[in-house]
Amino acid sequence: MQVEIEEQKTKVKGELIKEYEHFYLIQLPKYRTTISKSDIFCGLAKINFLH
Repeated sequence: MQVEIEEQKTKVKGELIKEYEHFYLIQLPKYRTTISKSDIFCGLAKINFLH
C-alpha cells in the first residue's frame, strides 16, 4: 500500500511493508525506515495511506 509520510515539514512517498504493534515499516525510494505510532498520535509525524 502506498503511503505519504510528513515529518518536520518534509513529505516523502513510499510503500508500507509491514505494520508492527508500535511502528510501521516503510520502503522509501533508497532505503527503509520506521515510523513510530506514538509519534503519529502525538502529532510529531503524519502518515497518509494512498490508494
